[in-house]
Amino acid sequence: DVGLVIAPYGPPLQIGDGIFVPGDGGAHHQVVFKAIVFRPFVEEVLIGTVTDSNEDGITVSIGGFFDHVFIPVYWMLNPSTYDETTGLWVWTPTYDDDEKEEEIQEEQDVGGQKQNGSTIS
Repeated sequence: DVGLVIAPYGPPLQIGDGIFVPGDGGAHHQVVFKAIVFRPFVEEVLIGTVTDSNEDGITVSIGGFFDHVFIPVYWMLNPSTYDETTGLWVWTPTYDDDEKEEEIQEEQDVGGQKQNGSTIS
């Protein structure tokens, strides 16, 4: 579980002897190499762009690597409500009696933390 391998980095460090597997027709080699991986840590803040919003949650694109990251309702910031007339999620935080509303719109950059697995909120 090293994360999502983006690309190998540099030449192979070690290549083992080939092994033939019956019925495969190819040689299998054990290879040691360096790789560039995407592996966000738990509670790491990630920046993404909202691509879709509905009553079930929002879909976010992260850095061009992941276009379909779904954030369900139960991971939305509290207090968040879905506005059916605009089709957007509204987050109404209270800071020292401030009643300011923020809408999460499509094509808007958002930040969040990795909770578990590969989903962010």
